[in-house]
Amino acid sequence: MDIKPKKLMANFFAKFGKVVDANLLKQTDGMGNIKFQPTIVSFYIDGEIEIGLCQVKKDSNTLKFMEKHARTPELIVPIKGSFILPVALSHNPLDVTESPSAADVEAFFVRSNQALVMNNGVWHSAPFPIGKETTFFVIFKKDTSKNDVIFKNFKNNEMVKIVI
Repeated sequence: MDIKPKKLMANFFAKFGKVVDANLLKQTDGMGNIKFQPTIVSFYIDGEIEIGLCQVKKDSNTLKFMEKHARTPELIVPIKGSFILPVALSHNPLDVTESPSAADVEAFFVRSNQALVMNNGVWHSAPFPIGKETTFFVIFKKDTSKNDVIFKNFKNNEMVKIVI
């Protein structure tokens, strides 16, 4: 199955989570050189959080599996390079036997001046770099990568190709 990425916009991404976009900054009254926009998005994490760092080098545009976190949202903040993020809704975020369906996958272009917060249970993969590589912060509940990650192949061993 081939997927063409969409522009990351709040209305397109709403069912998966929230978008942070630096283009929303407005001039702060009386502050001259400062632009500040409070509360672009908010989300709740029950407990201590961690900030991880991930780098992905360009490989193939084929997606064979996805992951989800049942008990925490995930904030992804690019710090070097834009990327494409494939996502799909989970029918039951707590179901450890569920597998993602290739037919449910959508993909979004994420520019280096954007970030996103994925809701609990959203299937996703590591981002696909637009250039040679991308580096980004991953922020979620502490120890999520040890205690709250489910990796699954697609149903019927399907694959998804991201068409750039």
